[in-house]
Amino acid sequence: MGRHRNDPRGLVNILIIAVGVALALGLVVVGGAALVSSMNSEAMGPANAAVRPDDSTTTMAGAVEKDRTVYATFRFVRKVEVYAAGPGNTPVYWKGHFTKGEERDVLWPDVDVTIGDSAAVRVQVDGKALKLPAGKVTISFVEGAPEARSVGE
Repeated sequence: MGRHRNDPRGLVNILIIAVGVALALGLVVVGGAALVSSMNSEAMGPANAAVRPDDSTTTMAGAVEKDRTVYATFRFVRKVEVYAAGPGNTPVYWKGHFTKGEERDVLWPDVDVTIGDSAAVRVQVDGKALKLPAGKVTISFVEGAPEARSVGE
């Protein structure tokens, strides 16, 4: 009868497989953590681009301040929920609750801003107050010109 010896190559194969499984699990954990983190963070709008005289944005409604175009300014007079995003599959610019005293500028030519209660915000376009309907409203800035409409719940 022969003696039975352990095959050293078999142990190495098992070790390689164990390391591979550990790396795969580590990647899944890191990817999941990154996904959760990105879902909980505030979205950023597009970078402020310099406005050149030949740029088409200079013909839209809005005041050019330094190197950006401000289409409207929102001043919050009490806490309100606000959501601002561009058309289609574009980034969310603002999302959340804004409190009294906070101020935001609309810097994008095509954006929809939905406000939970129009009485909680003062909107100025080119230095003039924008009259809003009562209740929940959406203000659409299509090529910089604002259009406000009531939104049903």
